[in-house]
Amino acid sequence: MMVVSIDSDGCQADWRDAQKICRANGGRLPTIDELKKVVTECGGTMEDFKNNRLNSAYQSCYKNKGFASNYYWSSTTYVGYTYYAWNVYFNFGSQSYDVKSDSNYVRCVRAGE
Repeated sequence: MMVVSIDSDGCQADWRDAQKICRANGGRLPTIDELKKVVTECGGTMEDFKNNRLNSAYQSCYKNKGFASNYYWSSTTYVGYTYYAWNVYFNFGSQSYDVKSDSNYVRCVRAGE
């Protein structure tokens, strides 16, 4: 099974609404590992903030994949703190977490043919 992305036109939503948006489009929020894979496939190194930000190949790659220089929700809840969920900040190629009631960008995925 291949995972393909659904373009959600760069919308922002809280975590629960992000899940609803994805379901309405036949998909789901990506896991934190799926988002981190975009960083590494683009030549970035997780948590290497300075080098990712200055790496023009990395910056071009994730933007060409339709991501903005912003935070994107994952479906992965922060263990032990169920009111937080993991996200990835693509400009720096970093993983962090946020309160589920905050707004982050939404990118949905679905199984490919």
